[in-house]
Amino acid sequence: MSRIRSAMCAVSVLSLLAVSREALAIDARSVGMGNTGTSFVDSGAAIYFNPALMQQTESYAATLALGGASAVAQGPVDGPKTSVSSSSAPAPLFLAGAQYRLSDRFVVGLALYPTLGIGADYKNVTSLQGGELKTTAVALEASPAVSFAITKDLSVAVGYRTTYAMLDTVQSTPSQKQETSVSGTNWLGLQVGAFYRPIPALRLGLQYRAQVTDDLSGNTTTTGSAPQPTTSQLSIPHSLRGGAALSLLDDTLLLAVEGQWTNFSSSWQKLVVVEQQPNTAPSTSTEVLNWVDAYLLQVGAEYRVHPMVPLRVGYEIERSQVSSQSAYYFFPPPGVIQAVHVGAGLILPHLNVDLGGYYEFGGQEDDVTKQGNPGYYGLKGIAVVLSATLHG
Repeated sequence: MSRIRSAMCAVSVLSLLAVSREALAIDARSVGMGNTGTSFVDSGAAIYFNPALMQQTESYAATLALGGASAVAQGPVDGPKTSVSSSSAPAPLFLAGAQYRLSDRFVVGLALYPTLGIGADYKNVTSLQGGELKTTAVALEASPAVSFAITKDLSVAVGYRTTYAMLDTVQSTPSQKQETSVSGTNWLGLQVGAFYRPIPALRLGLQYRAQVTDDLSGNTTTTGSAPQPTTSQLSIPHSLRGGAALSLLDDTLLLAVEGQWTNFSSSWQKLVVVEQQPNTAPSTSTEVLNWVDAYLLQVGAEYRVHPMVPLRVGYEIERSQVSSQSAYYFFPPPGVIQAVHVGAGLILPHLNVDLGGYYEFGGQEDDVTKQGNPGYYGLKGIAVVLSATLHG
């Protein structure tokens, strides 16, 4: 059994899914509208989507969102052209955010949310004599931010980001088990945003998030051996996200569209895992990923069937960052990934309650892969989120 392989798989999962839709499913109104929100979210989740949106706050807003996501990966784990599905991997999702207006021009806020909370678990793997390949990973981000109104219709904002990431991975056979657990923190994250309302019915938003890199450290434990110190790095790439929202029919209908670009191609192209060895030089493993930039298009609609009851639908389509010939069992599949969304809400004088969910799917045959066996690689997942916002 490779003492490094499962650690590499875990780091791969963490870096990939940190920018996936699972990480975006943390505000129920947005989830119902195709995970859009960069141009219109006015709750305590604004910092996550675009901190400049805090200028929509009249006095204060505070949001708590709770939910869960579950995904099933599919790949030829047992050999070329085989088809093995992972066990479902439920993961909690949450957001806690609040913002407060200091003056006509300044709004400040703070939000805590996951950028990752997912895993994959392959049981009864033939190549491991019926053993297991399992990875669970979590990354949390806290961001204080401040928004400044240049004019009543144009605002800009800046947010500081600190990220904590941790992961556990297991690779086992009937006679041996290897487990890796590493974690780390980055203190130098940054995001900026802009919000413009050229006419009352149209809102435009733009957000940029700078790359962050976490140094991960911990231990690898193998049956019959002492824990060995293990280190790696995780980089979450630069990303740019922009969108527009248009209100129609006396504000009973809201249409939203946005796109996102994530700069994988020039950000992080290698997995490097270093495990210390007793009485010998450290064992270092490096693997080139050959990822490409990911592009995401999202659309959503919200219609108030009653002044207090909005219904929502949405759709997403994404070109995966995993290029052809680079598929692996723990990666999102290469090619196109899609998702369909639904949601609803209840609007009260000082309280909004929202519920949203989606189903995602995608997959592609990869006959010449440099990292895994040739065959079909796929992904299916669901997410449901409930959120409540106090505002005034």
